[in-house]
Amino acid sequence: MGAINIQQGAIVHADYVIFDPLPDDTFGAQVQLAVRDSFVLDSTAQRCMVVPFSVSDRARVEVASATEAQSVDIGLKEVQYALYFEVCEGSEVFYKFTFVPSDAPLEPRYIISDPWGGTEGAALVKGVA
Repeated sequence: MGAINIQQGAIVHADYVIFDPLPDDTFGAQVQLAVRDSFVLDSTAQRCMVVPFSVSDRARVEVASATEAQSVDIGLKEVQYALYFEVCEGSEVFYKFTFVPSDAPLEPRYIISDPWGGTEGAALVKGVA
């Protein structure tokens, strides 16, 4: 992970993405996954990014942390998606991953400005940087 990746809170590759969970403490977190026709920002979102995401092997889609990985089957059928990542805060922090089928090229970017330095519309750097 490079200095730019740390600053932006993400490493973006074609078929895998690493997002910074932001809180510094060790904790269990609720993760919500969904496939939708369009994206609607959660009203409790504190951070939101969108990145292009290709499914190269549907049998190997995983959500992972530093300590564990969980295979998931949420019905991903298309090859290319716009993947929206939200850090939300209700009674506790939770994360949302929303996959929206996408045929158009997509540049990774912040959807909203956030308290960690993300600026609405600003581009995210792809790869390790």
